[in-house]
Amino acid sequence: MAASIPIEIYDEFSDDFVKLTDEAQSEVKDLLVQLQDNPYEPELQKQCFLHDGERFEYPLDGGVSIFWKVHHPSLSVTKLKMTVWLEKIAPTSKLKKK
Repeated sequence: MAASIPIEIYDEFSDDFVKLTDEAQSEVKDLLVQLQDNPYEPELQKQCFLHDGERFEYPLDGGVSIFWKVHHPSLSVTKLKMTVWLEKIAPTSKLKKK
């Protein structure tokens, strides 16, 4: 079994999370599992909007999105380390998921 990819959350995440609808909270929990497994999984990528070539937006129930990016502190031929950084929960920038 491969090691989980670490996720770093922003300071206000727990405050923002409790304000979400029950459906959106469930979506965030499922997303976190997916991000720990593989943030570049093609089916996950299809559900996201990409901003600035590095920031992903995943639309949630209730007209909000969770924004995240993948941080690669060192790129090595023998070992690829990465961390997912959750940045914010904010109003969705697009009208609907595809």
